[in-house]
Amino acid sequence: MYMKSLAEILGEANEITNATERANYLRGHLTRPALQIILAATFNPSITFPDYSDVTYKESAAALGEKGIVDTNLDKECRRLYIFTEQSSIPLQKKKHKLSLLFESLHSEEVKLLKQIFSKKIPYGKINKKFMEGNFPGVFTKKIDR
Repeated sequence: MYMKSLAEILGEANEITNATERANYLRGHLTRPALQIILAATFNPSITFPDYSDVTYKESAAALGEKGIVDTNLDKECRRLYIFTEQSSIPLQKKKHKLSLLFESLHSEEVKLLKQIFSKKIPYGKINKKFMEGNFPGVFTKKIDR
């Protein structure tokens, strides 16, 4: 059975013009813990990330979803996202090495999404702070630790 990636879910939500319908669409997918983690990592101001702009990796050539297979996906890897926060006690060089390996195992759309999250942005303009405050206020206090 095909399961949409987090990038696909957020992209589809962003295309919904009506804010109530967009919120309901996202609520329908919040049963996936990875989506909750992605939103918390993006919008909770107490979760911060170091600068990872210098992390190098070999991009996966695999396609997303039905078009191909990648080694893993954000649904599986999000539970370890706390490792990459500034709050984690892991040394920065080790974080960067682990992140490089993670990037190599993910589809490029999911890597793009993670890079945006690490800079506290989300590449979907309609899923912004104002939208989240009005529809998902709990995301601003959700933790992503173990």
